[in-house]
Amino acid sequence: MGVDDVGVAAMSDYRSPKSLALDTIFPSAKSIVVMAYRSGAPINENLWFIRKSYTLCLEFLNKIMV
Repeated sequence: MGVDDVGVAAMSDYRSPKSLALDTIFPSAKSIVVMAYRSGAPINENLWFIRKSYTLCLEFLNKIMV
């Protein structure tokens, strides 16, 4: 799918001054999944995977939060 590396991190370890605080988006989450793409990877393939992953995550969250 174009992903070169995948990792899991604690939400408390995430720091990014350029993005929203993740606990405002997913307040009950304890971990995040990080996907890395090598430089020069095909952009279209990566965008498709990101969109699909996001959609699948939202569907999963909707099922477990009912």
